[in-house]
Amino acid sequence: MRTICLILLLCVGSALPAGDPFFSDDKAQHFLVSTVAVGALHYALTQKAKVDDGQALTIGCSLVLSLGIAKEIRDSRKQNNFFSLKDLFWDVAGISLAALHVRLAAP
Repeated sequence: MRTICLILLLCVGSALPAGDPFFSDDKAQHFLVSTVAVGALHYALTQKAKVDDGQALTIGCSLVLSLGIAKEIRDSRKQNNFFSLKDLFWDVAGISLAALHVRLAAP
């Protein structure tokens, strides 16, 4: 997870499309949806499917990150749109917050 965050931070400073602010409503949505999705998946996997806590967190984080990347790839294929590393950064930030919360809340 740290490696992914570091790579994204380095990439954010590279050539990015104009008109993609680092702070916006869209970025807040990426952050919040990623956070809630990881939390919901972790809950469903541990409480309903009886998956081990560590495995549930890994599955949740991996799935949400994969969906975030897939969404950005889909966006890049639309006319007048692009793959936003800033959106992906906020996805990873939300995933990281959820993972931290799950780890700190663990008994």
